Amino acid sequence: MRLAGIGLLTIKGIAIAAAFGLSPVSAQSVEDFYQKRQMTLIVSTTASGGYDMYARTFARSFPRHIPGNPTVVVQNMPGAGGLTATNHLYERAAKDGTVIATIHSSMMTAPLLGIERANFDPRQLTMIGNITSEQQFCVSWGTAPIKSFEQVLAKQEFIVGAGGAGGSIASVPVLINNLFGTNIKVISGYGGNAVLLAMERGEVHGRCAWSMPSLMTTHPEWLKEKKINFIVQHALEKHPALPDVPLLIDYAKTDEQKGVLALVFAPQTIARPILGPPGIPADRLQAMRKGFQATMADADFLAEAEKQGLEVMPSSAEDMEALLARLYAIPEAIVKKAIEVSNK
Repeated sequence: MRLAGIGLLTIKGIAIAAAFGLSPVSAQSVEDFYQKRQMTLIVSTTASGGYDMYARTFARSFPRHIPGNPTVVVQNMPGAGGLTATNHLYERAAKDGTVIATIHSSMMTAPLLGIERANFDPRQLTMIGNITSEQQFCVSWGTAPIKSFEQVLAKQEFIVGAGGAGGSIASVPVLINNLFGTNIKVISGYGGNAVLLAMERGEVHGRCAWSMPSLMTTHPEWLKEKKINFIVQHALEKHPALPDVPLLIDYAKTDEQKGVLALVFAPQTIARPILGPPGIPADRLQAMRKGFQATMADADFLAEAEKQGLEVMPSSAEDMEALLARLYAIPEAIVKKAIEVSNK
């Protein structure tokens, strides 16, 4: 029996789907969905920086490990220290599994720390995987007067460049000033790469919140030729290549200071996250998570990353979700203090 040209089995399939609250379209396989389809990988920075280099390297290998082998196009969406891209991902990006992103790690705690215009809940974003963790540091140009954190603690003026209010390049100097009473002068309006040019031109002494992967992708010769001074590391553990550069948390004198610094620097554990908007269909998300893990073990991806000086120390989506849960369960008093010292 047929009804209006529709087979009885088809009618039964629609009825079953309706009974379980499913759309008949969901029967489409992941491979069928992604075949001949284009995905977009949003990057919350300008082109050629560390985030962008990671994104483009990842985008060249990731499609091989997704059923249907879609193409992946990188779209740079800089602005407001990562807020522009993250708000877009949360509020406006397609939720069908065709849009993913890599965003500033500081976005993971931006709403928690009261960053203006952080109109998203990171816990509702869809975690896919994290390419690496990192340590960040403050640096000065080789000829700048500031060459150690002891000088900064002595309240000598340290002029640093910064971008939008949402990123750590702007918030970390403010945090250091408010916790330690230092005299870091922040000159806003620069993107990450523009700050480096300003350092060379002598417009600013240096920058804070710079990572080794970013350094190695933009100016590896600066490290080799010792053109910069490493002032202090703002991380929970030292970078293996910088064992003699002190950790900022080692200068903390109270449990409150230590708690604030641990909260602020914990997102660096997920320094290069790959994630999507809320609501990606479960089967496509599972395929992307498997594809991410396969990419992290892909010999071609690892070889290209090494060639470009990109560190790869991946963690899973489940690890990312667990870290976010811990961060958003931190005592309110510590969070309030972190907000107080980060936003003045």
